[in-house]
Amino acid sequence: MRKRQTSPRQNIYFQNCIDSHNLFTMMNTNVMNRRKFHRINFDERVAFEFGEERYDGGRIKNLSLGGMFVLGSYPQQLSEKQLDLFVTAKTGKTHLHASAKVVWGNDEGIGLKFTSMDQDSYMSLMATLINNAEQPAIILNQIPKRFPFEAISS
Repeated sequence: MRKRQTSPRQNIYFQNCIDSHNLFTMMNTNVMNRRKFHRINFDERVAFEFGEERYDGGRIKNLSLGGMFVLGSYPQQLSEKQLDLFVTAKTGKTHLHASAKVVWGNDEGIGLKFTSMDQDSYMSLMATLINNAEQPAIILNQIPKRFPFEAISS
């Protein structure tokens, strides 16, 4: 059987395809490695207090055991200050009271990392994630053995 010859131009094209694929794979791996917990899409309202200011009517875009992304424009794009969150789902099954900090923001909204919550809220968060996940086994495998936040009283 004769080996097929490729032109130098075809070799460059194939190498560029391979390099692009490797770069894409590397970028996706790096993004996934930064996330400790799997996120689910979660379209619910959230209210939060940031110092003296209260924001009602924020919309959650996604949620995980570690935090959430809230759609909207807020002056606190990045802060070490704590904010108090209050989430009540339309179904009435999710009630979450937690403290969080803004860890990143863009034109679409702010990323919040949970820093403390009470046991009841944590149980509600886990149940919400498991019940709304496309693959609940992923969430179940990520549940820490120890309470992952500073505990606050309900």
